[in-house]
Amino acid sequence: MALTSPVENADWFDLESLTVSQEPDEGDSVRVVTLSVTLLTRDGSRELATWSGLPLDPHHRDGATHDSVFAKFANTPALADDARALPLVITRDPQSVDTAFDVVLGLFEDDPTALLEPTEDEAKRQMTAGDKLALGLSVDLQLEGGNDGLRPGMTEYEGKADPREGYSLGLRQFEDIEDISMVAAPGSTWDYATVREEANGVIKQLIAHAERMRYRVALLDCGDKMPVTEVRGMRAKLDSKYAALYYPWVTVLDPITRREINLPPSGFVAGICARTDIERGVHKAPANEVVRLAMGFESMLNNGQQEVLNPDGINCFRYFEGRGMRLWGARTISSDPEWKYLNVRRYFAYLERSIDKHTQWAVFEPNGEQLWANVRRTIEDFLLNEWQKGALLGEKPEKAFFVRCDRSTMSQNDLDNGRLVCQIGVAPLKPAEFVVFRIGQWTGDRRG
Repeated sequence: MALTSPVENADWFDLESLTVSQEPDEGDSVRVVTLSVTLLTRDGSRELATWSGLPLDPHHRDGATHDSVFAKFANTPALADDARALPLVITRDPQSVDTAFDVVLGLFEDDPTALLEPTEDEAKRQMTAGDKLALGLSVDLQLEGGNDGLRPGMTEYEGKADPREGYSLGLRQFEDIEDISMVAAPGSTWDYATVREEANGVIKQLIAHAERMRYRVALLDCGDKMPVTEVRGMRAKLDSKYAALYYPWVTVLDPITRREINLPPSGFVAGICARTDIERGVHKAPANEVVRLAMGFESMLNNGQQEVLNPDGINCFRYFEGRGMRLWGARTISSDPEWKYLNVRRYFAYLERSIDKHTQWAVFEPNGEQLWANVRRTIEDFLLNEWQKGALLGEKPEKAFFVRCDRSTMSQNDLDNGRLVCQIGVAPLKPAEFVVFRIGQWTGDRRG
């Protein structure tokens, strides 16, 4: 971009006669114009990130890579890492902008020369438009009219897969990752009173995904600002051994605004499960655990409310004096008493997945007595190790588990069709949900 003075070889010019041209001629002053984008907190008190020196020309390249401001903040960035790291998107189509000149005119309302007008303070210091041009200009503009993006709905959460294009979206993209053990959609139940149908649809999709994938569970959020009666009504419509429901929302300090905010509980539960898995094992119920960073809860529940919610399979967050903020429940939303506890469901998923993964060597081996014995030995060694870690119930290994893989578990039809069938039984530990003390008094004339 060039700022053109009508007086050739002059060191002064009249601001009114200054023109802006995208085709510089001899004697013109040429200035490189770049853009820096700074992201602030919502209240403007803190700077979160800055991207400097971005070219304005939508066709600008650095080698073979487009590097303009439009490319950097494109709706579909060229690099996946950029998509994860960049917190904003420019929705203006770069195809609608021909040159950097158009961007400058758009930013400065068609009159960039007005920037050279000396301010009152600059005039006192006898600074002229020519001085400002020689020194270069830096102008701050606050963007307006943006939004925080559209709220994802059932369609976005469900996602889609396109094998020909080699991509998948939403929950579909998790189907290719076998090692996921928990799924959640924090925020999908925010403003529940308004988006009830959409939120319930997302919950059902999470449950269906967990049931389809077998080795994972869905951690479900109650709605925000939801009273006890409503969360019970929400729970009554759900039934699955692959999901658990949590109530209420957790109050934390926003690290950016330094204000208290309420967050959905599923994220905290996922962290508690991960921590418990590492420190104790999957067999340990993810309950009676401190909720880190919690300052309180949206609703402070008492024992009476807990006694109503717990039998319904609604896992509560509670405050206990001297013990802090804790997760106080570890039930699924299943009506089947065999799968009442979340740790039992997750532990069986862990066992099934581990046994399946570590017996893949048996595929295409001769299906006979020697193979059956080797498979039995492999599984028994694994379960013995689990019993020794205290994950199974029973004072002896034979009371904690059994493994059968012989003629009694396979028919001739199974053998003819290449099937190897094992029957495995385990005695899982269930949480001591209630601790009962029997207290009595002896009379003064008791004997011995």
